[in-house]
Amino acid sequence: MEKLKSYFTDRKQQVVLFSSTAIALYGYDQGMMSLINTNQDYLKTMGIAEEDPQVGVIVSVYYLGCAVGAVIFSYLADTYGRKPALFGCLAMASLGNLIMFVSGLGYSQGALIVMYIGRVVMGLGVGGVDSVVPVYSSELASDDSRGKALAQEFQSNIFGLNMAFAINLALTVHLGKTNEMGLAYPDHCHAALPARPPSHLRAPAGEPALVHLP
Repeated sequence: MEKLKSYFTDRKQQVVLFSSTAIALYGYDQGMMSLINTNQDYLKTMGIAEEDPQVGVIVSVYYLGCAVGAVIFSYLADTYGRKPALFGCLAMASLGNLIMFVSGLGYSQGALIVMYIGRVVMGLGVGGVDSVVPVYSSELASDDSRGKALAQEFQSNIFGLNMAFAINLALTVHLGKTNEMGLAYPDHCHAALPARPPSHLRAPAGEPALVHLP
């Protein structure tokens, strides 16, 4: 019990816990598309059928954007530095999210095209994050903790992904595919968690951020 208590009171461990939560939410955000693709309200807005090949294409263009974004932002990180490149990644991903949000406002004309654009733009940003962050983390971590830090990042990401799949399955079973509230509940779970410091590998820089957490 004392060991568990010390884990939550130690500053370094708190930074690790909070940043791991942020990475888990990153995976959670990726996994939400599995619920959206089966929701009848979403398919109606996009103007496509449940068995339409475009359902899968909407998913795949995101990963195409990730591949391109990884190359572009790796080059930018080497040329202009890690922090400016990461800022560009986050700005690109945020823009992609905004474009996808616009596609769901109920416009019957052009919603599918706007969704495609949003998925590609978001993929560019996420691919950049996936390529720049591991390198930046390795540069900041000490030799004896580098492997553990990187492993924990991806463990948290996969945990968030699996959590999204589990919530999606439960909502589909209990609410069905036609209830548009099935799209809202996962976002409520996401919004219930406060903001977290972005990197557990920079403990001194993360400590001031902890002061502002509720």
